[in-house]
Amino acid sequence: IRHSRFLDPSLSYSSDGFDFTLPYKKILSDNSDLIFGPRAIAQRGNGFELQLNSGKDQNILRANLIYLNSDKEFDKRYPSYKNIGEQRWGYEIKSSSDLQFGILNVNLSDSSDLHFFRDIPGESVNLNLQREEYFEKSISFQGNFKKLSYEMGSTGFESSNPLLTNGYVKKPFFNLRYKNNLGNLELESFISFSEFSAEKLHDYVGYQIHEGKYLFLIENPPEGSRLFMNNSLKTKSRYKNFDIEASVGIKSISYDLKKAEGATDEINVPNVNIKVSKDLFKTSNDGVSFLTPIYIFGYSETEDQSDNPIFDSASLPAGINTLMNKQFSGYDRIADEKFHAFGIQFLRAKDGLEKINFAIKKKFYYKDREVYLNNLFEIKDDKGPIASSFSWSPSEVIKFNSYVSYSGEQSKINNLGFKVLFTDENINFGIGQKYRRINSSLQDNLDLTEFFVEAPLERGYSVFALGQRDNETNKFIEARLGVGYENCCFAASINASKRTLIRFSDVNISNNMFLNDLWSNIIETENKTRVNISFRLKGFNDTNRGLKRYIQNSFLNQ
Repeated sequence: IRHSRFLDPSLSYSSDGFDFTLPYKKILSDNSDLIFGPRAIAQRGNGFELQLNSGKDQNILRANLIYLNSDKEFDKRYPSYKNIGEQRWGYEIKSSSDLQFGILNVNLSDSSDLHFFRDIPGESVNLNLQREEYFEKSISFQGNFKKLSYEMGSTGFESSNPLLTNGYVKKPFFNLRYKNNLGNLELESFISFSEFSAEKLHDYVGYQIHEGKYLFLIENPPEGSRLFMNNSLKTKSRYKNFDIEASVGIKSISYDLKKAEGATDEINVPNVNIKVSKDLFKTSNDGVSFLTPIYIFGYSETEDQSDNPIFDSASLPAGINTLMNKQFSGYDRIADEKFHAFGIQFLRAKDGLEKINFAIKKKFYYKDREVYLNNLFEIKDDKGPIASSFSWSPSEVIKFNSYVSYSGEQSKINNLGFKVLFTDENINFGIGQKYRRINSSLQDNLDLTEFFVEAPLERGYSVFALGQRDNETNKFIEARLGVGYENCCFAASINASKRTLIRFSDVNISNNMFLNDLWSNIIETENKTRVNISFRLKGFNDTNRGLKRYIQNSFLNQ
C-alpha cells in the first residue's frame, strides 16, 4: 500500500550558498502521485520543484518542473538577459497515450533561459539536464493496421547552448511501412516524407567569421521536403546446415526545395546483400558453446549525391552492430558499398547465463566509396574497418565489457571502450574508459575515464567516491567523495563534489573572442564545488536514486 509522506530532504552548500529542499509525495491514486518540494537557494532565491507521475498499461505521463524567483545573482552575471532572474523555470513533459487505434507520444522541454538547466539541477525531481545541448519538442502518433504500420508528427529541437543554433524542424513527417510474406519471400516497402525548415544553421568547419559570432553561419539554409523510399525482397533458407539470407532492393531519394539555388538530383540506388552463416555448437557437463562464422556480400550502386542538401543525416561510427548495415543516420545519403565481409562470433553459456561473448568482423571494399557527407573531418576508410566486442562474466559478481573499431585506412583506433563492474556484499566498484576519434566538428577527440566505488565499513558506516576524468587534458571533469551512516531506522550521508570544465582546444575557437565569452559563461555556470547532506527515515521515504546519478551521461550506467 502506498502512503502520502515526506521524502528525503536535501541540503547542500556551494558558491550559491545553502540549497535546501523539503519534498512531499502525495498519492493521488493507485497509478499516480505528485511530488511537491519548496526550495530555497541562499544566493539565487526561492521556488519549488514539482513532479507528476501517472502510468497504467500504455498510458504514461511524466512531468517535471523547477521554478525559481528573484534570482538576483543571474541578473548580475548575465545583464543582457534583462529581468529573466525575476522568474526562472524549466520543465520536461513525456507522455504516451493509448488511443485504441494508435499511440500518441509527446516529448516537450523548455526553459526560461539558455543557462537554466546548467545552473539549477533538480534535487527531488528527475530534471538533471546539465549536459544536454538540445531539448526535444516532438509530438507523434503511431499505430498499425493489418500489415501496415504508420507514424506521423513533428520534431524540433531548441538549443540550450549559446554556441549552437536550433537546427532543422521536421514538420510534418509521415512514415509508412508495409510487410507481407509471399511464400519464402518477404516483401517490405518503406516510405518517409518530411518537410524541413530552419531559420539559421551553423558549423565550425572553415575559417569564415560572420559578425564575429560563428566560424560558419548559413543565414538562408535550404528548406523543403524530402521523399525517401526503400523497397526490398528478402528470403531466408537453409542449405546443408548453412543459414542463407539474401535481399535485393532499391532505395530512392527526391527533394522539393523552396529556395533552391541549384538543381537537386533524384537518386535511385539498387542494392544486393547476401549473408551466409553456420552455427557450430558443443555441449559439456557445465554448459554449451557456440561458434558462428559469417560471410556477407554487399553491393549498392554509386550515385552522385553531392548536390543534395543534408537535413538530418550524420556518419555512424563503425561498430560491431553497425559495421554491416547503415553508414549514415537519416535519409539524406544512400551509401555506395561494394564489399566482402567476414566475421566470427563465439558464445559460451553456463546454467542459462552468458559467460563469454566474443565477436570480430572485418570489411573488405573491392571498390572505393564515393558517397560521403562532404565533411572535411569525416573519417574515410576505404581499406575497410575492423570491429570487435568482448564480454566476460567469470562469476555472478563481476562483468567485463569492451568494444573497439580500427581504421585500416588510417592505421588508428577510432572507437574504444571498456568497463568492469564488481558487486558483492563488501564492495560495489566500477571503472571504464571511452574513446572516440574526432568526436565533433570542433575537431576534439573524446577520451574519458570514469569510476565509482561504494564500500561498507564497520558499525554501519560506509564511504563512496566517483569521478569522470578527461584524459585529453589530464583533468577531472567531475569528482565526488562522501561518507555515509546507516542503522535499523536511520540513514545519512555527507559528500563533497567538484565539477571542472575547460575550453575546447580548437585553434579556430581560441581565436574567436565571441565564442570564448560564451564558453566562459558556460564554464562559470557549471563549475561549482558543492557539499551535500542527506538523511532519511527508513520506511517513510524512497528518493534514493543511486550513486551514479550524480555523473551526467555516465557510460557505466549504459
